Amino acid sequence: MIITTEAIILHSRKYSDTSKILVAFTRDEGKVSLIAKGARNPKSKFGGCLEPLSFSSLTIYKKANKELHTLGKAEIITPLRRLTADYDKLTTALSIAEAVNLTQMNETPHKELFDTMSAVLSALNDADDNNFSHIIWFQLRLAALMGFMVEMEEFVDTGMPIIAEPHEEYIVSIANGGVLSAETSRYAAGYRLTAQELQILSNLWAIDVSMVHTIALQDNEKARLTDFMTQYFSFHLDKRVHYKSRHLHTDNVLTSLLATP
Repeated sequence: MIITTEAIILHSRKYSDTSKILVAFTRDEGKVSLIAKGARNPKSKFGGCLEPLSFSSLTIYKKANKELHTLGKAEIITPLRRLTADYDKLTTALSIAEAVNLTQMNETPHKELFDTMSAVLSALNDADDNNFSHIIWFQLRLAALMGFMVEMEEFVDTGMPIIAEPHEEYIVSIANGGVLSAETSRYAAGYRLTAQELQILSNLWAIDVSMVHTIALQDNEKARLTDFMTQYFSFHLDKRVHYKSRHLHTDNVLTSLLATP
């Protein structure tokens, strides 16, 4: 069966002297593994369409009962050149790609997630500020699309609207997927967030992807929210979620914190 579909390349590695093995997240087929024969040749027909984070149209020769399919053709749909030209954008985009790779099962289509991913990568490509905010925006929506949304409008224990009081700390119940009221937070177990961190999550949940670049995060907030989202996904997926790209962010954050007078 021959399939042509939009795809975002999540991962690429060398295979033999001339070929590559790819993991692509496609709009119509979900996550698929592909062999691109001859992709490493200098005059390859694939050109730069198969680099990680490429947004391409792929023609796939799909074989029944096989996990590895053959790539026949690839063409760039939308060049996202700024993602790879800027280190901060690159580390954020790689984290988004890794989140999809870690959470999605092979060949399970999820068109809404594909559209969400392509939208956030496009917004990140165009952004001039606050690149990191895009990964938190995406993770909140990824959790919701997978069925374990973080409730950001009402306290899960009282049902009252969340109005975070300055200087207070709140507990997010990872098991229940929501914020506990200040009274319950004094003795409950969960992940502790400041009112400011809670407000950042609420703001990122509420806004359109085109406005994510307006949400600024301090370095300590980046580290804390990254840790929270990692623990949240690990619990709900019932496995330890470990981002290989996370150390790139961590190195940036530590360097910045150490340089602060």
